[in-house]
Amino acid sequence: MFDEIPAAQQPAMDSGIGVWSIPVYAHKDHDHGYHYEEEPEPEPEPEPQEDAPSSVYYKNCDAAGAAPVRRGDPGYAKHLDRDGDGVGCEW
Repeated sequence: MFDEIPAAQQPAMDSGIGVWSIPVYAHKDHDHGYHYEEEPEPEPEPEPQEDAPSSVYYKNCDAAGAAPVRRGDPGYAKHLDRDGDGVGCEW
């Protein structure tokens, strides 16, 4: 009876219906049969922090160097964060 399962589900796979309509929910794993893969949990958004008082000042992103400057880090300032997401000098 188990051997009948792949043939029975083939019409659904071909039509992309049921679980076969959900991207990465089910797929054929070589010759080992069918199973699903869970999508990884998204990374949590960083908590907004107040601008940290700092003696470090960057006039622009070139002065800050290659690495991004995050809200709360020394040298972070709103003028470096064009999109207001808490990360300045995103290249």
